[in-house]
Amino acid sequence: MRKNYVGLLATGLAAISFEAAAQMPEAQERSADGADPGSGATDEIVVEGVRRLQGVPGDIEPEFTIGEEEIGSYGASNLEEVLEAVAARSGSARGRGSGQPVLLLNGRRIAGFQELRNVPPEAIAKVEVYPEAVALQYGYTADQRVLNIVLKDNFRALTLEAGAGARGSGAAPEGEFEGSYLRLSPQGRVFGDFEIEQAGAIGALNRGIKADLSGPDDRALRTVAPRSEDYQATALWNHVFNRTFAGTASLSLGAGQTRSLIGADAGSGDAITSEGATRSAQLGLTLDASTSNWLATGIVTAAFNQSRTDTLPSSPALSSASEIDRTSLDAVVNASGVVFSMPAGAARLSLRANAGVEATSGESLRSGLLQETDLERTQLGARATLSAPLMSRREDGGFGAISASLTAALGDYSDFGMINAFGGSLNWSPTENLNLLAQADWSENAPSLSQLGDPVVTIPGALVYDPLTGDSVPVTLTSGGNPDLDAEIRTDLTLTANWSLKKLRGLTLSGSYVRNRTDDALASFPDITAATLAAYPSRFVRDAGGVLVAVDRAPVNFAERRTETLRFGAAFFRGFGPRVAGDGPAFRPGGGGPPGGAQA
Repeated sequence: MRKNYVGLLATGLAAISFEAAAQMPEAQERSADGADPGSGATDEIVVEGVRRLQGVPGDIEPEFTIGEEEIGSYGASNLEEVLEAVAARSGSARGRGSGQPVLLLNGRRIAGFQELRNVPPEAIAKVEVYPEAVALQYGYTADQRVLNIVLKDNFRALTLEAGAGARGSGAAPEGEFEGSYLRLSPQGRVFGDFEIEQAGAIGALNRGIKADLSGPDDRALRTVAPRSEDYQATALWNHVFNRTFAGTASLSLGAGQTRSLIGADAGSGDAITSEGATRSAQLGLTLDASTSNWLATGIVTAAFNQSRTDTLPSSPALSSASEIDRTSLDAVVNASGVVFSMPAGAARLSLRANAGVEATSGESLRSGLLQETDLERTQLGARATLSAPLMSRREDGGFGAISASLTAALGDYSDFGMINAFGGSLNWSPTENLNLLAQADWSENAPSLSQLGDPVVTIPGALVYDPLTGDSVPVTLTSGGNPDLDAEIRTDLTLTANWSLKKLRGLTLSGSYVRNRTDDALASFPDITAATLAAYPSRFVRDAGGVLVAVDRAPVNFAERRTETLRFGAAFFRGFGPRVAGDGPAFRPGGGGPPGGAQA
């Protein structure tokens, strides 16, 4: 992640990179009759083939492609920073989900972002950005764009990075160190990474915060940013066993801790300390199988995350602590391939089946009261997408290429029940540089595990503003899960257009219209306003005198939510200046180096 340091800044960088690139042998001079001079050999035909870089199967073309030159112009040190640089263009306009794109590696699914996060930009041949409809071919929902990261065939790099700085007008030192190794070859890839980040605390006095005149001045015992330490390690091994099978194993481990001061203890006057600690682990196993017409991927991921927070005043009776553990185990099998041929081309079918279990357990101790959490959910699901070309550019007489797709999905949740989804899309390319896409989807979305099953927590004497009287009053505040939640119903329409101008090479224009409607929308309880009081009268309890005495803030279903989005964009990229010999971009420090050479 790119850092912006304020105040004193000192940065050191050391990098050692090697790149091995396949070179095409120079053609020998031949005589007019095609034979080598003086050899007396008969005519010879030499066929030289280059392995095709893996793309996404199907008829939908990328909205745009980011090549080596543009990637090099970002000045990024890893793939994560490259994705940040293109986030404005690669984010989904659908208004659903997190907006983060689906990531593929050489046209294949991956077990998690840890497989790619710190890959150096010099190892990337190109990045293809596809519309949301392509996500269906890989078993995802159509609310995310698809980024296909295509790596070079041969690459090797050992990279060391170090940075130091200070925050809070120089009051808090900050530093990081990262070392990584990557080797790419036609037989697979090996990757290892280790990262350390440390930051000092920033006190209230360092930020010039004024004292609270209503009480003692405890600014010296308060921090506005904690002292923190974070450690992350990742290892990955990928091997191509033969022309049919390839496998990947990855492991990521993380740990962190924070320490902050939150004021003075009323009894002793000493600082109250808040300490936090996190632990995480993620294991991913992937098996790819491919034939001439079919591609299948099986992925198993296991994850564990633990977080603990302790508040330590001078009196043990007033201390509080909380710990929460989250574990998950997921298995996904996705297969796609040609099922039959049509006059315009081959029809493709994508099938996905998934199973998973997630569990959350925890304890919290506050004022001597112990609260326990124990939640578990199992999930089964299946999805099928059929894509077919209806008309090809070769046979249409100038009308262009047209393809369509249909999708159906279902899921079963142990703590909720069955949900369904349906959708379809129509893709039209009147010319090679103009693409139009229309997509419609209907789906049900189940409440999350915490929305349904979080333990009920009751806090007596909590101050809440009552908009009816204009006063803040103490109430019994209740929060937690709501087992009576319904699934939300989503209806979406998406229209997109992408036009690459031939007369101005490098310029791409895009536009999209998205209409989202959600019935029974799932949401946290909204802020307490007059409208909230009128919409949810059963959530507010008043005594005989009309004074608010209890509030229930459990999650709710909104009756309806609608959004419409109209977006236009333009992207332009052209290379300028001299280039080194060869097809690759000019060499820059820390890069892969000129083809066939080594830099140190």
